Parts: sequence; C-alpha cells; structure tokens
Amino acid sequence: MGKLYKNVSIVGAGTWGIAIASHLAPKSSVEVSHYRNSFLRNLDKNRRHPQLPGFKIPKKISFKANVRYDTDLLVVATPVQHMRKVLGNIDISANTPVLILSKGIEQKTLMFPSDIVKDTMSLEDQKIAVLSGPSHAEEVISKNPTSVVISSKSKELEKSLQHLLSDENFRVYCNEDIVGVQLGGAVKNVISIASGIVVGLGYGDNTVSALLTRGIYELKALGLKLGAKKETLNGLAGLGDLMATSFSAHSRNRYVGKKIGEGEGLKSVLSALNMSAEGVATAKSLKDLSSSIGVSLPICDKVYEILFLDKDPWLSIQELMLRNLRDEF
Repeated sequence: MGKLYKNVSIVGAGTWGIAIASHLAPKSSVEVSHYRNSFLRNLDKNRRHPQLPGFKIPKKISFKANVRYDTDLLVVATPVQHMRKVLGNIDISANTPVLILSKGIEQKTLMFPSDIVKDTMSLEDQKIAVLSGPSHAEEVISKNPTSVVISSKSKELEKSLQHLLSDENFRVYCNEDIVGVQLGGAVKNVISIASGIVVGLGYGDNTVSALLTRGIYELKALGLKLGAKKETLNGLAGLGDLMATSFSAHSRNRYVGKKIGEGEGLKSVLSALNMSAEGVATAKSLKDLSSSIGVSLPICDKVYEILFLDKDPWLSIQELMLRNLRDEF
C-alpha cells in the first residue's frame, strides 16, 4: 500500500522534517521545502543540517521553494504557530492527503494541527492524518527502533500511511482517536518544560517522577473533557511521548525548562536555542483552553506563569507542594 505514494512533499526543513524525509527516501521521491530559500540552498549544497551534526542528507532528497505541489502526499512539519501562514500560501489538489508532524495548539484559535489544516486548506477530514509518539529526529536518522502512532478519521488513509512508514526500525500503530493523539503531543511539551525546570533547580528523581505522574493526570483530566480516550493518553502518543521528551537530552522543551530553572531568562534561552520549542507557545494555549472549559491544570499553569508572568520557579514548586491536601484520584 506504501507504493501509492511515489512522490512525497515535505513542508518544513527542521530536524523532524529532515528525519522523515530521510526515512522515506528509500521508498519514495522526496522533496523538501522551507520558507527560507537561503536555508534550502545551503541544505542542498552541503547536504548537512545545522542541528543534525554528523548526518549527511541523502542525495535522493531534493529541495525546492514550492507553492504549488503536485504530489501524492503532503507532509507538514512546520511549527504549529506558523502553520496557518505557511499553509495559506500552498496550493494542492483537493484529493491530496496531508500528514501532519507538528505538535501543539494554535494560540489565537486554540485549534489542533488537524483543525488548522482543515480550516486553511479546505480539506475533508478523510484527507488528514497526524503522526505522533516518542520519536526524536536524532534517533530516527540513527535508525534506533522507534514506535509511533498514525491517526485519521479515514481508516484507509491510516492503513496506507502505516504501510508507507513502517519498516524494521520504525513501527507505526493506528489509532482513530485523533483528538487524544494530538492532545498528548501538545501537553507533553509543556510538562517537559516543567521537568527541565525542576532539574535546573537541582531537584532529583523524586521530584521529576512526581511531576510526570501528576502531569499525566492533568493530561487525562483535559482529555476526558475534550473526548479523548484514556487508552490513547496511556499509549505512545501520551505517556510514551511524555517520557521521551521529559528525560532526553535531545528535547528542546526540557532544555528550555532546565535553563530557566538555572536562572536564565526565556528570551535569551530561546535565542541561544535557535530552534522552535513548541511547549512555550502551547503553555499559553493550554492556559486559555483549560480556563475556557473549566479544567484545573496546576503544573501546566505554573509553567505558564514562569514563562509569561516571570514567576519564580522555586516559589512555583513550593506553591504546588503546599496546595490543599486531597485524595490522589
């Protein structure tokens, strides 16, 4: 079924977009585009990505500054907060399926990535799929065994993408709970920032373990209100992705949290990172979303206060510990 996708176009040349391009290159003709033409030219010339040292981009991958895409599959790998602007300039056939790699919640609309694609590109739900799960780009290009989830309202699209992407190093499961899959991918980035903060403050395993466990509880509380399935949030797109993002040195969100916990300001941290950390913008989105539907997210709220209201991280941890005592569930 993967043979249906002879030509694949990827919008976004970040580490994850390049990793998926490299993964698909043996099976399909892969073309990568990016909003910065100079960046594309450097990738094409040097075959090196600045955030993937030591990795040589396969020659089969081409780089083009496209607007009109004549392709069998469009893969979206742009940061969520920029998706609407980028996709608004793209022209594809109404029959072209779209696979979304982006994770987060749009700040202005509180939309998930699949909703942004549907709204911006006027596509039917049956043409949209999302991919999520514990999958650091650095490990995918190194061919570390990785398991992820594909979700769509079309079982046929799920299955065809599952066959396209799966091999001995990359195992894909199907899950029709597209809300839960996207929610897990968004919330885990905020909790990952929190895990970095407590590590930056010098706290140990007790604190991190408690934080992640209660973070999963917050994810499930929000998911229940939004109609997500508990099994999804216990699975690869929820718990699995949360663990990978919160413990790994590859995690940009954990890095941001750690530096803030060590006393650095958000602006300087993001400037030094020179990459997108989706959890920062998503922290604000979650604050607005949880407030609008009446769900309490104490940990996520503290991350928002630290990032956007300059709350002292140490004081935030103390306030979490000194809340009114209650039963665990």
